Amino acid sequence: MSKKNHIPSTVVDLYTYAFVRKYKKFIGEPIPELPIDGIEIKVLGAGCPSCDRLEQDLMILIEETGVEVPLEHVRDFKEISKYGVMGSPALVINGKVKAVG
Repeated sequence: MSKKNHIPSTVVDLYTYAFVRKYKKFIGEPIPELPIDGIEIKVLGAGCPSCDRLEQDLMILIEETGVEVPLEHVRDFKEISKYGVMGSPALVINGKVKAVG
């Protein structure tokens, strides 16, 4: 898989686990619980359609994976400015900005 896909070295184990989960779901086998602790996800944005869509997509993803992850939509400009982002929506995982725009 990794020869044709760019998988950052920091998430190889998580990517492999997610791939196996998806495959087991596809073939109808029991899906093991995802061993994730301490993840916090935030969507930064004032509430534009793109921000709301990102939040909805994340809620669907969280529901599909069955992982209990806190999801927060930050709409306060002062709070958003603390992350130094210039566009929206922005995705923050464990306090680090992962995507903007």
